[in-house]
Amino acid sequence: MNKLTHCSLAVLFLTVSNASMAEMSIDHSKMTQHDHEMMMKHLGMSKEESAPVVDDQRELVLFPEAEYHLTLRNMRDHLRGVNLALMNVASGDYVQAAEAIEQHLGFGNSHGANGLHSAREFMPPGMQMLGHGMHTKANALAITLRDAEITEDSQEIFSKMADLTSQCVACHDAYRLGAE
Repeated sequence: MNKLTHCSLAVLFLTVSNASMAEMSIDHSKMTQHDHEMMMKHLGMSKEESAPVVDDQRELVLFPEAEYHLTLRNMRDHLRGVNLALMNVASGDYVQAAEAIEQHLGFGNSHGANGLHSAREFMPPGMQMLGHGMHTKANALAITLRDAEITEDSQEIFSKMADLTSQCVACHDAYRLGAE
């Protein structure tokens, strides 16, 4: 069983968390090309990696205006939940980390009345599958986090977190949202 000290976890997760929070606070719509290049350089990306995508091949999924904004808000909330979980793991509070995952990414999290996400009807089947998979992986991570309160098995936490975020990456790689 791989174990990391709480101090090692704290350094790792707070670094990731702080980078995520800094990135989320930027108003990208007001960035100049120079600002974009400097940010990408700071993030360690080469000029080729950071070049804007001109021919985006991802499937465009159109939502009515209100559903578009609701969906974007929900995705930001999902990211916020991952961030809160990482901060709690870094401080050794696995129960709070599990609660953050359940609240922000578990089934029924603030997706409207009774946990129903009305935007689902506008999603193609593949996008629905990835979303369902994300919620399923979130529940598995929450269980692992609660178990880690006893086992302190950080390797399993990393594995389940990677499973969860892989669902997000796959969806964002395959689909892009637009408003009608």
